[in-house]
Amino acid sequence: MSRTVRIYNPEERRFLEDNLYCTYCGNANAFQIDLKLKHLLKSESGCVSVELLKSYSDRVMNVIKNNVNRLLEKGWEGKPRFRCANCNEDQSLDLQGRVYDYCSYNFCPGCFSCGQFIKKDYLLEMCTECITDKDGAIDDEECIYNCPNYDNGLTEVMAHYDLNLTDIKKDLGY
Repeated sequence: MSRTVRIYNPEERRFLEDNLYCTYCGNANAFQIDLKLKHLLKSESGCVSVELLKSYSDRVMNVIKNNVNRLLEKGWEGKPRFRCANCNEDQSLDLQGRVYDYCSYNFCPGCFSCGQFIKKDYLLEMCTECITDKDGAIDDEECIYNCPNYDNGLTEVMAHYDLNLTDIKKDLGY
């Protein structure tokens, strides 16, 4: 039986600027990295124990901490270093602060990644204006691809507020 992937909604996430973040599931908590660390195997009284060389493992952890950007870029080039512990994705990882900056620089009205949604009243005002300008002759596809307010439409914001184009048009009498 496969494990169910948990989706972390924006309000469930912690925010740390330099934290890893999975844009696929919203995980900002747990990630995996494959490492080869030098270790010692000891046999003591019939038991085998594994002992890590502290100085070597500390050096490796410092290298990882200081080179997260480069390691992420290697992942985007097809040589993933990190993997989301929740959904097992490796191509959708980035730094949380960088994702938020991307959204704010592109005037994102709100999306799953940033979780900073415009106010519901402002959304309804923009949609009302667009629908009345077109006399109600607008469908979902046109709303997404030809939205005069935002390049990728406002469907994620509508979904966040449990709204849809049909209901908005109906409330306006179209």
